Amino acid sequence: MSIKINKGNANDRGFILENKVHITFRELQILSMVSMGMKNIEVANKQGISINTVRNHIYNVVQKLGAQDSTHALVIALENKILSIEEKKSLRWNVGGSGKYLYCLECENAFNAADLDVEHVTITINYQEVVYDEMHCPLCGGSIMYDWDEVLEQHPEYPKIPEAQHKYHYDWLQRSGVYEELNENE
Repeated sequence: MSIKINKGNANDRGFILENKVHITFRELQILSMVSMGMKNIEVANKQGISINTVRNHIYNVVQKLGAQDSTHALVIALENKILSIEEKKSLRWNVGGSGKYLYCLECENAFNAADLDVEHVTITINYQEVVYDEMHCPLCGGSIMYDWDEVLEQHPEYPKIPEAQHKYHYDWLQRSGVYEELNENE
């Protein structure tokens, strides 16, 4: 699963709400990264900003949406089509054991899918219980993963079988089409 920022009605691709409150694209970008499981310090490092700036963006979007916290802000943003969830093929069906590799966005390492840590989780969304498999990187415990084949599409110079304990760069914003949308608006 990844969270997509929908094209907004503001000049910066953010959203101007009915009450004339402007949620910036950057605030939504930070909210989506935190919502996908990244820690504030990881977001700060990825975006080249301070951890206080990350906290300020989260605080601002929570206040602007009238939310209780960042999780509530995510729900409100999803309900109002500010953000959307891009469905991906379930790893449960996609991962065939050895020979299939995944990439962890949090620690920037690739690993054999057979080593994936899987935990069954039950959550309640809009008064309905949903059971899903929460999957974690065996190296860092992170939960934001991509199929290694997707990484290879962006970086064909990387090996088909990734090296263990080797960091690889993958720009998930490029994958989600954010750069193309920015160029269209210029």
